Amino acid sequence: MSKDRWSLLRSSHRAQQFVARSILGIPPQPTLPDAPLLNLHRNEHDRRKRQTQQQFIEIERLCLEDRIQSRDVDRGHLQHKGQHHGTQKREIGPGAELEERGLPYEKIDACCHTYDPSASVANRFSLFVNRMSPSAYLRGHGNGIFHTQSVVAHLEHNGLRVFNGSKPYALEISKAKQVDLLEFLGLGYPKSRVINHPSVAAKAAERLRYPIVVKANIGGSGAGIVRFDTEEELLDAISSNSIDLGMDSTALVQEYVPARNGHITRVETLAGKFLYAINIYSTGDSFNLCPADICQLPELGQTAPKPNLRIEATTPSDTVIRAVETIALTAGLDAGGIELMVDDRDGTVLYYDINALSNFVGDWKSVLGYNPHVQLVNYIAKLAGP
Repeated sequence: MSKDRWSLLRSSHRAQQFVARSILGIPPQPTLPDAPLLNLHRNEHDRRKRQTQQQFIEIERLCLEDRIQSRDVDRGHLQHKGQHHGTQKREIGPGAELEERGLPYEKIDACCHTYDPSASVANRFSLFVNRMSPSAYLRGHGNGIFHTQSVVAHLEHNGLRVFNGSKPYALEISKAKQVDLLEFLGLGYPKSRVINHPSVAAKAAERLRYPIVVKANIGGSGAGIVRFDTEEELLDAISSNSIDLGMDSTALVQEYVPARNGHITRVETLAGKFLYAINIYSTGDSFNLCPADICQLPELGQTAPKPNLRIEATTPSDTVIRAVETIALTAGLDAGGIELMVDDRDGTVLYYDINALSNFVGDWKSVLGYNPHVQLVNYIAKLAGP
C-alpha cells in the first residue's frame, strides 16, 4: 500500500462541519452567502474561491498523467466528490471513512508538486495531514521524501497546523534520530552505531554481538536492512562494495535481536494516547512487518496475507503503554506506531522503530473487531475545526 501523499482538510458551515481535501489540508469552504469567511464582501469572497479552485485544478492537471499510469493503490486514481478519474478502485484507509461520512476530499501526490514560498495558505486551509512514507523510493517516489520536509516547514511557518508535522516527520525519516530519542528517554533499544560510509561498518560492529544488521537511515517496510551473521560476511560485503546506506548515506549498524515467541509488537497511538496493539509473527526471513502490507484484502485488488506472517490483537503491559505514550508525546506524533520486542536472550523489552504514519492494520475487522480509522478521522476533524 503506497502512502506517498498528503491530505488537505477544510472546514464547512454545513451540518457536517468538516470536509477533507487530500494535498493533506482542509481549507475553509465558503458555501453560504453569509459565511463569515474573513469578513469578505461577496465579490471578494467569490474571487478567492475561484482562485483556490483554479489552483487545485492546476495541481490536479500536473499530477493526472502520473496517476493514470501508476498501479499503486492510492495513486491509481484521483477522487473528487465521488467522481473517479483513471483506474477505478475503492478507497481504503482513512479515505474510506471520509467517504463513508460523505466528506468530499482530494488527494495530491507528493511526488509531483510545486509551491510558492511567498504564498500563504493559512487563510485557505485549516489542516494539512502528512502521510508521506520513507519507503516511497521503493515505488519511484523518492523525490517526495525531502520535498515534504520543505513543504511542511513552509506551511508551519505560515501558521498552518500540520498533522504529523516537522518534528515527527524528522524522526520518520531518520532511524538515527529515533535511537537518540529512545536513549534520551532511557528506554531500551537494540545496541546500535551510526555510520555514514560502508568502510566503517566493521569497526562500528566491534563491540556488538553477531548477528548484526545494517539498517538504512531512511527505510520503511523493511527496506534497506541487511543481516550479517559473522564478521567475515560483513567484511566480504564491504570489500565487494555491496553495502548500500540508502538515500542519505547514513545507516545504523545494530544488533539483530531474536524476538521472544517469534513476534514483535506494534502499538498504535493517536493524540499521544494508546489506541491498540498487535503482535506480528515472522519466521525471520523478512524485515517487512508493516501491518498494512501483511493484512491486505484481496477484494481491493491486493495480495492475500503473506503465508509466513500472522497477526493478532494484544494488550501490552501498563509499563509498555506508558513508555509508548511517552515516546509519542515527546516525538510530537499525532498518529503513529511504535514497534518493540522482547529480547529472547535476556527478556529485555527493546523499542526499535517509531513510525510517524497512520498506517493501521489492513484487516482491522477480523484482527481488532472495529475500525480504528473512525477515531483517526474524528481526531482529524477536531484538529480541522469548524
